[in-house]
Amino acid sequence: MVNTPINHKTVFLFDNSSYFAINCGQTFEFDISSKSKTSNQTQNQNKISPLNKSLWTCTVEAAIEFARIVYDLFPENKLIRLMTTKHENTLNTWNESEQGLDTLMNLMGTVHPPFPSTHQISQSEELILCRALNASLNAIAQSTQMQQNLIKNKIPVRNRGRIIFFTSSNVRKFEPIQEFLAKAIEELNKIIDQAAKNDIAIQKIDKIELVIIDMVPIDQNLTLTKEKIIQNSPELRTHILSSKSGSNLSLKLIQLTQKFYDLAVTSVTNIPMKEELNANSSANYDVDILHHKSLHDQLKISGLLKNCLVSKDGVNTVCLKWSNPKTNITEFNLTTNSSRITPIDVNSRPSSCLTSFLLSGRCVVLEIPRATTSTRISSHVLCTHGNEIFIHSLNYSLKSVFDDRPSIDSDTENLKYYRTNEFIDFMKSNTLPKVLNDKAPSKIHKISEKFEKITQNWPIKYTEKIITNLQPLRPFLLRCMSEEPFTDAQYNECIKSLEFLQNAESKSEPISASHLISPVEDLSIYKKKDLFKIIWSELEAFLSPYQDFSDKHKFFYNHIKTIKLNQAKSESTFGRNLDPRKMSRQTDKIQLMNLIPREVLEFENEKLSKRKAFSKDISSADINLYEFWSRTLVDKNKCKPDFYGRLMYPNQTAPLYSNLKMDENSSSKNSAVKMEI
Repeated sequence: MVNTPINHKTVFLFDNSSYFAINCGQTFEFDISSKSKTSNQTQNQNKISPLNKSLWTCTVEAAIEFARIVYDLFPENKLIRLMTTKHENTLNTWNESEQGLDTLMNLMGTVHPPFPSTHQISQSEELILCRALNASLNAIAQSTQMQQNLIKNKIPVRNRGRIIFFTSSNVRKFEPIQEFLAKAIEELNKIIDQAAKNDIAIQKIDKIELVIIDMVPIDQNLTLTKEKIIQNSPELRTHILSSKSGSNLSLKLIQLTQKFYDLAVTSVTNIPMKEELNANSSANYDVDILHHKSLHDQLKISGLLKNCLVSKDGVNTVCLKWSNPKTNITEFNLTTNSSRITPIDVNSRPSSCLTSFLLSGRCVVLEIPRATTSTRISSHVLCTHGNEIFIHSLNYSLKSVFDDRPSIDSDTENLKYYRTNEFIDFMKSNTLPKVLNDKAPSKIHKISEKFEKITQNWPIKYTEKIITNLQPLRPFLLRCMSEEPFTDAQYNECIKSLEFLQNAESKSEPISASHLISPVEDLSIYKKKDLFKIIWSELEAFLSPYQDFSDKHKFFYNHIKTIKLNQAKSESTFGRNLDPRKMSRQTDKIQLMNLIPREVLEFENEKLSKRKAFSKDISSADINLYEFWSRTLVDKNKCKPDFYGRLMYPNQTAPLYSNLKMDENSSSKNSAVKMEI
């Protein structure tokens, strides 16, 4: 399953309530007077008073600046849609034709700004907001072209996206918004499962990140001093942050682009530039540019990043110095990374001059400031490719880029410790073919998954694992790494490798130095009591990524698992037999048997056997002790002779002493004494 990046889809939701019609509290100079030498009186006549902007204008400008940075650095697969609380649908779609800075500006130009009003937000306006939130969720649920291509190639995707909501806590309560979105996502996913499960144009929402920007005018205090993160549900996570309007909001949005798109800021310092009013003089300027943060990895590796960092308006910036090297720029052929760039202040004169200089076909070399290093180190290069400006990171942390690359045969002494031949065979058996059809993306995805799977357990040296350093196991390991079917000879050879281990384990034979591929100084690891247990565990982990290659691979993997399972069973049984308490009791019993006479022992054994039988009968019967004892007495009485009268008079009263002649003169009656049976 492919995780769609959460920054792949972004929806801007603008609050169009009357609150955003108020003044932001910051004035902007808009002087259009001529910069030529004119009298002060003329300048004062043409001078225009500063302008005031509304919260709505500041919000739109900040969002457009956010979009400019994204489109400059990511021309593809980073999509933005616009939405206001007054609309029931978004202003554009995910189609590439409806993306771009000009398109977004034209769309926002068609939206009527909010009108000032003193009344509070009514219930109908709350319903309008709910409608806008639902429309934003529907936009995230709609598949982009990239997602549809993956689904067509039978690659499942996780649908994720982000909603950035510009609003204010002065007019909105944030908790009901979060609760509504969490329930709406759950309901929308149920509808998609029931009605549109097989529709590639719409997908379930796996995760949404809601970013609520609480805006306040310049003269008011912030409601939050730091970002607040809330996990509302498995599908929804909310980030609440507060910002003042005006230029502060634009700075906040630039910081969010760094966070959402993994960007970093580099300041190109000491740029020589002629003065605008005096062409005979020059001055040095600085230009801040945005790019992917991976371009600073070399600075981290060399430990120079902290020395180059400065804070500008709360943003960590890496300062690199403009350089004019005498070396031809084409000789900087070894770069470690590259990224598109975009100036932060795109309309400033220094940024415009630097951009024009680079677009003319020239390059700029950046070096680490001399204050941090004793020598000059050229770390980055700015140049153009196809009228797009890129920054390249030079490989300065290792040897010079002009030195010859080292040969693998130069260090033959240490080369024997590395699995060079195995790695060469692995590369030959996994050469990637060139695919030029429509199924290329799916094949590339499957191949990358396979490589990631089979290289998770790949020791570089022979001595990193026990099994990779055993010569008898070498044919087995090499053969199992290949997808080709087993021949009979190869199959028999693998069986012999496993038989070697099983025989050595059964005979408790240690692993000698003659069995090792790479010699080791310390053989203690090969003399451990649980050596073979470690070997079988390593073999299981090694074969796990290859078990699906063929039936033979599966057979060997299951065989090793069975051996491990039998080991575990034997260890548990052996552990029970060696219980120290039982061993002590058995020892005491043997000592007593040597002292007590034989007749006494036989009598005691008979009593013990009766007790065991009695306890066994009680445990097997589902009755209490009284019932068991009564039943035992009845069974015991059945063993005696039955009463004679019961046999002669069944189911009747039996007379006692019927043959005895009674004295007629006695006063007693002649009738027999009867006894009820």
